[in-house]
Amino acid sequence: MTPWVTPEKEIQTGSQEPNTQEPSKEGTPTKEELQALEARHKEAADALSRKAEEELKTSIKLAKLDPKEILEMDGKKQNKVISEIYGFNNLEELKLIKWDEFWKSEEEKEFTDTEQLAQEIKLLKYKNKTSEVDRALEDYQKDNSRIFEDNEDALEKLKTELSYISESLPAKERVERAGRILYGDTKNYVDKTTETYLSMQDKWYSAWANAQRVETKDTSFADFAREWGFLK
Repeated sequence: MTPWVTPEKEIQTGSQEPNTQEPSKEGTPTKEELQALEARHKEAADALSRKAEEELKTSIKLAKLDPKEILEMDGKKQNKVISEIYGFNNLEELKLIKWDEFWKSEEEKEFTDTEQLAQEIKLLKYKNKTSEVDRALEDYQKDNSRIFEDNEDALEKLKTELSYISESLPAKERVERAGRILYGDTKNYVDKTTETYLSMQDKWYSAWANAQRVETKDTSFADFAREWGFLK
């Protein structure tokens, strides 16, 4: 006759190899689960990066065959294509230097002296405006070095944000507004290292508090097993 075994004994002897991984409560992933999630995230990010590179190569080939296609591209991709083919930063620069109908050959373009002069004035104004913005960006970088140390794409994001802020404002004010929109009050900026430390500190305190609550419980093994889902 097979002796009757208590549920507690079944839990202890049901597996020959002890389970070294601590069970996690619902909503609290284990270290292995976090590592697997990070691996999947990296794999997805790499796949997106490769796809973006292939799309950019295709866009460059298309623009070389028919430059007018540049007008149909979205801003970020358009700037990269223009930089690759013409060496300019954006469509505005391209039109100023190569004229509005930049896709036409030099033989197709016909300028009067007045048009040529107007073009040169526009180009001069653009260069002055760009120089002022560049100086304002340089000053902002010097005054907020932590932001740029902590965010590799900070300069690119600032330039993108500037395109949404009125050019009637002084360059310095435009840059500072863009910075506030992206990173808030720079005087109280919290870098990622500090933010990570604070987050880890919160998690450590939460884990410690949970441990204290468990240690103060006077429960039986059966109650423990039910709490962790081993028993119904």
